[in-house]
Amino acid sequence: MRSDWKEVRIKNLGNIVTGSTPTPNEENWDGDINWCTPTDLNSSVYIYETSRKITETGYNSCGTKLFPPKSIILSTRAPIGKIAIAMDYMCTNQGCKTIVPNRSIVNSEFLYFYLLNRTECLQSLGSGSTFTELSTNNLNSLLIPLPPLATQHAIANYLDEKLAVIDRNISLLEQKRERYIALRKSLINKTVRYGLNPDAELRNSGIEWFGEIPKHWEVKRLKEISKVESSGIDKKIVEGEELTKIVNYVDVYNNQRHELYNSDDYMVVSASAEKIKSKKLKKGDILITPSSETVEDIGISSVVMEDLEGTLFSYHILRIQFSQNIDINFKKYVFNNTFVQNYFSSVSTGTTRKILSLSKIYNLQIPIPPLSEQVAIAEYLDKQSEKIDRIVENINAQLGKLAQLKKSLINECVTGEREVGVLASSGSVGFQPTI
Repeated sequence: MRSDWKEVRIKNLGNIVTGSTPTPNEENWDGDINWCTPTDLNSSVYIYETSRKITETGYNSCGTKLFPPKSIILSTRAPIGKIAIAMDYMCTNQGCKTIVPNRSIVNSEFLYFYLLNRTECLQSLGSGSTFTELSTNNLNSLLIPLPPLATQHAIANYLDEKLAVIDRNISLLEQKRERYIALRKSLINKTVRYGLNPDAELRNSGIEWFGEIPKHWEVKRLKEISKVESSGIDKKIVEGEELTKIVNYVDVYNNQRHELYNSDDYMVVSASAEKIKSKKLKKGDILITPSSETVEDIGISSVVMEDLEGTLFSYHILRIQFSQNIDINFKKYVFNNTFVQNYFSSVSTGTTRKILSLSKIYNLQIPIPPLSEQVAIAEYLDKQSEKIDRIVENINAQLGKLAQLKKSLINECVTGEREVGVLASSGSVGFQPTI
């Protein structure tokens, strides 16, 4: 620590204010008092308004406290460590604590950056059996290396300037990544609808939500060409049953390539001898997610690309086995396109969780090209997707470097490793991405 810096505990830098929640009574809500919860805290330095507001009646009915602008809001449970500087008068729920700084001692932005840099430390200070929470005592006892106030201002200004450059580059890269992801989706949608021949004669598919397709393609309902089944296999081990692996919901849902292979990472459970025989996953099987918290991501599927040794599928997902010969690589694109996703979204039911019934899945109509075209379409889409994936991976690598640069820069400044003075507000910060 630099000679003109000193270690100070949080409790000596200001007051810590805790929050509370009014009862659900209507008179307590939809007022004009900002009421912050951890969900209001994101990656922004400042928070100007909260998603929910309470009335004066609601404020007076509970133990929450109003605090002034430039106070630092910190989430202290579910999760610990989200942080922002309030730019208006606010109060919080019990998931947050707020540091009202003595601004003659500490700069709000400097304190924000220091606490942001110590997220892992703050999380390690949490305790509790029901849920982990950072207590007021533990927060109060945290030691901070504090430079003179003028240096704090300089560090805050320096970081504001340099991080703005990094954040702009991050934003540009994220936009670029989204464009490529949208391009991949567009290529898939166009190709599964029209094929690869731009001169092919088209006809009405008879599918209201699909439109025209090449004249020589077939249209079939899933119930005509496939069998859809569940497994009834739970995620547990029962004494007397044989151990086996299962593909779970997340193995399908989070599978960006929509391909499943043999793996030691699948969950180990137990199943009856009959289940092990009848629910074993075979090359060409399609697994699909029949439920979701939102309609936008229901009906995600992955294809079993090889016989999965000693591996079944859990009751959270469904298996589709085609009776008609469908190219295995083409199967990846049968359901994972906007048209089918929109159908699944429109026919799903439920309030808190969306569900696809077996009858709605069976009723799905899909266009089927001749087998030779299926192979050509799949090869084309695989090749184009691979190119786009490489570009996206490169962008993600650049984003990772920028995130690390941002983290390192904050750490160096708030710990005194990097000297920051009145002339330190210009110059390069290091890594420059390819935009």
